[in-house]
Amino acid sequence: MKKTYRLEAVIEGNYISFKKEFNSRNSAMNYIFGYCNSHCLRSPAIKDEYQVGDDKHNIEYEIDYYNRFRIARVIR
Repeated sequence: MKKTYRLEAVIEGNYISFKKEFNSRNSAMNYIFGYCNSHCLRSPAIKDEYQVGDDKHNIEYEIDYYNRFRIARVIR
């Protein structure tokens, strides 16, 4: 059983699904912050985080109204 993390985001109102899978939640967060810094946002900061449904491994992080991302654990 292998655990990886999937990353999806809404950046400037556009939905983005990243094909890359990550070994940890931290590596996915580092990737999205690097993506935001190089593509649109300067110094993004998380305002709030929400558990999606009843799944404690599926978390949505809010940066602002137009920018948010979701990291979900996937077991294969």
